[in-house]
Amino acid sequence: MLTKEFINPHAMGFTNTVTYTHGGVKTIVISGQVGYADGKVGETFEEQADIAHQNIIRELAAAGLPEAALRLGSLYAAGGPVGLDRVKALAWLLVAERRGLAEAAPLARALEAQLSAEQRRQAEELADLL
Repeated sequence: MLTKEFINPHAMGFTNTVTYTHGGVKTIVISGQVGYADGKVGETFEEQADIAHQNIIRELAAAGLPEAALRLGSLYAAGGPVGLDRVKALAWLLVAERRGLAEAAPLARALEAQLSAEQRRQAEELADLL
C-alpha cells in the first residue's frame, strides 16, 4: 500500500515536502522555493544558497532522515548560518539518536555536559515534538 504524508505544511505554500512510502521504502520529495525564509530572500546568491541549504536540511530532518537531524544539530551547535542555539542543537541531536543514528550519541552527551539542567529539559521537550 502506498502512503503519502505532507511534512511541515507551510501557510505561504512556497515549499512542499511529501514522503511516499511503499514496500518499506520511503521517498522524500521537496519542491518549491527553498531559498525563502522568515519572510525574506537572501540578498546575494550566497545568502540564498545558505537559506536553501538550511531549509532543505530542516525539511529532510522533519521527514525523518536521521542524518539530516544530525546535520541540523551540528549547525545549531556551531552557530553556523542557522545561528547558535544549543538547546535546539541538543534537541536535533537527540532526534537523530532516537532515530537510530549511533554517531549522534557522543555529540549529544558532550553538548549535554555544557548545558544547565533547565536547558537539557527544554531540549528533551523540543525533541519530543520534532
